[in-house]
Amino acid sequence: MTHFNAAHVRSDRPSLAWFVMVGGAYFLTAQVSLTFVVEPENIAAIWPPVGLALAVLLLRPRRDWPFIVVAIGLAVTVANLLAGTSLPISLGFAIANAVEPLLAASLMRTVLEPPIKMTRLSEVAALVFLAATGSMSVTSLLGAAVATFGFGAPFWPAWRVWLVGGALGMLMVCPVVLTAAHADLRFFPRGGSHRSFGDLLVFVLLVASTFLIFGRVVKNDTFLLVLPYLTLPFLLWISVRRGPRGAALSSLALSCIAVWETVRGRGPFVIAGSSKAEHILAVQVYLGVAVLSALVVAAVMSERLGLEGALERSERRFRAMFNSQFQFVGLMQPNGTLIEANRTALEFGGLEPEDVLDKPFWHARWWTISPETQRRLREAIQVAANGEFVRYDVEVLGAGNTTTTIRFLDQARVRRARARDAAHCRRA
Repeated sequence: MTHFNAAHVRSDRPSLAWFVMVGGAYFLTAQVSLTFVVEPENIAAIWPPVGLALAVLLLRPRRDWPFIVVAIGLAVTVANLLAGTSLPISLGFAIANAVEPLLAASLMRTVLEPPIKMTRLSEVAALVFLAATGSMSVTSLLGAAVATFGFGAPFWPAWRVWLVGGALGMLMVCPVVLTAAHADLRFFPRGGSHRSFGDLLVFVLLVASTFLIFGRVVKNDTFLLVLPYLTLPFLLWISVRRGPRGAALSSLALSCIAVWETVRGRGPFVIAGSSKAEHILAVQVYLGVAVLSALVVAAVMSERLGLEGALERSERRFRAMFNSQFQFVGLMQPNGTLIEANRTALEFGGLEPEDVLDKPFWHARWWTISPETQRRLREAIQVAANGEFVRYDVEVLGAGNTTTTIRFLDQARVRRARARDAAHCRRA
């Protein structure tokens, strides 16, 4: 009989203080984002809070989502009221901002199983196509409608600014939170001191080059539009070396600097004769390419490392079973070159792997008991290579000139013969 003691059951539902903390974090991020408002749309050019909200929803079970959405709505309402927006418009923005991460999280969870760590291409694809593109394309309609009703902003330009700003906010912030929740909190946790120092130096070069490119007023020259892409080698280096977490943090640093300087009227995307909204759109397109490239490269490298790790573990298990066999077991190529021998066989012959591997099998010490033994083995290998079954008893030589009798056979042929016999029995 199984006894169940309810006194020892503990719910993992977060407390009210946790939801207040989520709302507070969203509020502070929103306050910073409202400094990037563009006219005449009166919409923030970049909206990182939606990335924060999406990550929190993906990290929590669905039963907590209503409370998180309410916390987000209250935070947006307060932030807009403090910015001087009327209550009805603030509530409209709150509804739009609350629906955005909720729809995005729902779409992502339909195709992905938690935990979501941004370590697989499928996760990056879901973030880009389902969340940043799919859900934002729909919810930005609501946000643009509120902006049009409240401030008289043109609808489709407002929709474009809302869509791109929200999508970029998802790509910037959501991977940072998701990777931080499932990884070491240090920025460079892997590798030795030399490797960490080298990667840190590359990160410093990324930040310095971004400030250098975006932090000054440039002449109206379309050639200068190429300059921002000179930061990509540094970004991709960190993505390859440090995986999704390094890619996410580096992308966030790059995005914050580029957007901040562009809003201030600096950088290569600030072209004379164009509007501030056009400057923002240009930098958003650039950042979308940069962030997406970093996340994809990091996910590919992460999947590759995962496959290599799985292959290494599989090889260790195989070698453990291979060496635990009491029989003499070996693997060789059809031409008779020995490629593996288990510990039992090597210890009997007093041999090291380098004494016999990658050499003709009949030259190994076991078979040097007589030229006739070697000749017969060589002929047996040729027969087996032609697809015929080989089995015979033979005396082999071991360490200290000891001898023993073994039964030589082609194990692969045995398995195929058994498979044929089983198939024949089923037909009968």
